[in-house]
Amino acid sequence: MRILQIIDSFQPELGYQETFLARELQRLGHQVIVITGNRPAWSVRHPAYLPGLPGKSLGDYPVGRRFEDGLDVIRLPARFQIAGRLWLCGLEKAVRELEADAVHAHVFVTLTSLRLVLLKLLRRLPARLVIDDHMYPSVSRRSLRCLYPLIKMVYSPLARCAADSIAAVSPTTLQFMIEHYGLRREDTLVIPLAADTGLFRFDAQARTEIRNSLSISLDAFVIIYTGKLVVYKQVHILVDAFLHLAQQYANVFLMLVGFWDEAYVESIKQRITTTPGAERVRWLPGVPNRDLYRYFSAADVAVWPAEHTISILEAMACGLPVIVSDEPRAADELGHGNGIVFAKGNVSELACALESLINDRHKAREMGQRGLQAVHEHYTWETVAEQFLQLYGASG
Repeated sequence: MRILQIIDSFQPELGYQETFLARELQRLGHQVIVITGNRPAWSVRHPAYLPGLPGKSLGDYPVGRRFEDGLDVIRLPARFQIAGRLWLCGLEKAVRELEADAVHAHVFVTLTSLRLVLLKLLRRLPARLVIDDHMYPSVSRRSLRCLYPLIKMVYSPLARCAADSIAAVSPTTLQFMIEHYGLRREDTLVIPLAADTGLFRFDAQARTEIRNSLSISLDAFVIIYTGKLVVYKQVHILVDAFLHLAQQYANVFLMLVGFWDEAYVESIKQRITTTPGAERVRWLPGVPNRDLYRYFSAADVAVWPAEHTISILEAMACGLPVIVSDEPRAADELGHGNGIVFAKGNVSELACALESLINDRHKAREMGQRGLQAVHEHYTWETVAEQFLQLYGASG
């Protein structure tokens, strides 16, 4: 099959559903072409991560068609942007000329998905149209909330008529789409996110190398957070919980890996500069997704104080227990006895969860093994790709 994966912003270096799904479909023998814009998805700047990209934020990508990380990518110029949604110039022309068997639009409420819905209704898109969504309550933009009534009354009925299938990445996302977009449960199915189990695995050598490079002993207990270090991720909650424990446990370390808002991180550093244990916090810049398994391998537990991330599954694939807040989407993958859920924003509760694993490393390892087993049984990209191929109308 020829399959178009269409998304406003595509950054294969960061790794996410559209990247791993495209690779898996390609591995299964299908032709996959990604159509996207030339702007990155977010604006935390770290020039060392994507060198040579000029412009604002992480820099705009060059317009045109080229291979990126082994994927066939067409980048269209973005004329304007509204609430993170791009208007891609030449989208309809590109889609028609490629004559695909299936078109997969990522994110339900975008100008791009709307245009594809209209194209399908006008009978100018003969391919099957699949739309998926990743939204959940805590990341719903205020700028879009005023549009929900219009989405319910106008856009969703059109999308139901045009799309051959609509999918959500979790039960929480499905519920969000029902409540805010007015979709019907019978119109939407859940196809979860997954982890690349070939890439994400425990590496004993990497564990030693990373720890040695950070002056962390092999017998230390290491907590890791990966992702954006920004206010809404509540990294300060994790830092505070760690410092509470660090005064009691001398061999506990915290690794924070990711891009950061300089003002936010500086405010944390200044606040904790004289606090005992602050010297055991390791502030590390973002790394390409392909290298992240090395840092997970160096850790003993992974923590995300707020918001869901695909890295939860990737940490599980490396055999780590995980601790997340009690937001519904954040805790979706913790139903396998593979981690601990704490009340969002509660420093003492997070500290207690961490302490329970510090004092019982056997328990931590057992949780990690249950998470690893859950990934292999429920959250592999091969399984996800097979489910989407059914929606695309693939035979056999």
